[in-house]
Amino acid sequence: MGVLKRKLNQILNIINNGAKVAYLDYPVYSNIGDILVMKGAERFFREHNITVAYRNSHVDYSPKIKFPSDMILVFQGGGNFGDLYPEFQKFREYFIENYKKNKIIILPQTIYYHDPEALERSSNILSQHPDLHIFVRDKRSFKIAQTYFSDYVYLAPDMAHALWPIHVAPNQCSKRLYLLRTDKERSYEKNISIDESGYITDWSGMLTLWDKLLIWTLIIFHVINKSGQFLPAYKLWAHLTDNLIEKVIKIFSNYSYIVSSRLHGHILACSMNLPNTVLDNSYGKNSSYYNTWTYQVPFSTFQRNPANE
Repeated sequence: MGVLKRKLNQILNIINNGAKVAYLDYPVYSNIGDILVMKGAERFFREHNITVAYRNSHVDYSPKIKFPSDMILVFQGGGNFGDLYPEFQKFREYFIENYKKNKIIILPQTIYYHDPEALERSSNILSQHPDLHIFVRDKRSFKIAQTYFSDYVYLAPDMAHALWPIHVAPNQCSKRLYLLRTDKERSYEKNISIDESGYITDWSGMLTLWDKLLIWTLIIFHVINKSGQFLPAYKLWAHLTDNLIEKVIKIFSNYSYIVSSRLHGHILACSMNLPNTVLDNSYGKNSSYYNTWTYQVPFSTFQRNPANE
């Protein structure tokens, strides 16, 4: 895990230590995995003296914003690069198309396109930027990015690895937590044996009604804040998400083994030194990541599902 965290330092070849950046597309929604990516990116910025001079999510940015030509635009990493989540791809493409004088960096992403025409449309936009640097999380994404998007493509682990190590007290129980996707990336785990004493949930099941109310309130704050910076929207969001991550870590620490079809359930378990098994998502993101990076973690395994093949 320490090796994986140190591999993120290659980002410093493009963002100089002490540089000023704009951090774009940070997640303002309830996906704990994407929030872990954000927390890892912010930790990386702090540890390497990178000043975040400007922040925007996809719900509060102003299309009229002007950046100094020497400011680096840095986009959130994760798994929403492609046509599965078009609102986030359109957000990235808007900046890439309209800010050609700025160096642009996309933090480690998995790339997935279902529609070849959508891939071609993205290629027509991204390939025109002269200084676009794309970090990807697996070899398949690397090939797509090099072929269609940029000459500057790099292979790196997920930004959530910057959070390692996460120290928790050893747990003596024998219960298992099953963190299984319930969204569009769900992979129907027909051949997974579920321990009767285990607990099955998704990220949303770890949030209380109060958590969800606060999340929606801060989403509204961000929308209101679109025309100016008169609300401390990001600071409130950072505080709330710190509490959410602390809560999820505490839940994980109540179990001795994690089985997850959420990639960041797997990464979080690895960061906590919790034995775990990762299952695939609907299009092979998790297996590609495991085979590229976390196969080296001795207390983690991948379980394939023949039903997906």
